[in-house]
Amino acid sequence: FIEMDPLTTSLHEKTVERKLPRPTQVKNKTPAQVQITAEQIVREAKQVEESAYAPPTSRITDAEELAEYRLKKRKQFEDTIR
Repeated sequence: FIEMDPLTTSLHEKTVERKLPRPTQVKNKTPAQVQITAEQIVREAKQVEESAYAPPTSRITDAEELAEYRLKKRKQFEDTIR
């Protein structure tokens, strides 16, 4: 592949080698016994998305922890405003 540089006035050629990914060989081309549809994949992804995250509960025991918590929340708030 020869690439020309349009910014130069002279006709200097630059040779660039591009490595292409090797094609993978499929060993087993027989269909699976249980076929999965795209609809099933999307449905499962939505179920995991809905139920996967639950924020951890923490108990604040003293004034120092309360101050750290307030500082952290204030910083998060200010970052979302920017």
